[in-house]
Amino acid sequence: MIKKMEETINLGESIELTGSKELDKGVVVILKKMIGNYVKRISDHETGFEKFNVTIKKVHETEKNSKFQINGKMRVNGKVYNAEITDFNLFFALNSIFNKIEKEIK
Repeated sequence: MIKKMEETINLGESIELTGSKELDKGVVVILKKMIGNYVKRISDHETGFEKFNVTIKKVHETEKNSKFQINGKMRVNGKVYNAEITDFNLFFALNSIFNKIEKEIK
């Protein structure tokens, strides 16, 4: 059964993580660290960084693993950049989101 994951965690003033409620606490700690590092990297190069939102949604679940859809939305200098990835590996998907957004910004 797929459950809704709608809890939003604010990671500072400009970062929001939605959908982490059902994830293992250890996974959430790693996600927070990854998001913080990526946002720092982008904000160091882009002075107009304003906000980043990540939404995680379980789209398929089996006994052994889950498939996640991750949506990333970053606002830089008033312009919004979006990326969406669906994958079984949450960390790979998050990395792909950042790579896509970073390419769009450049």
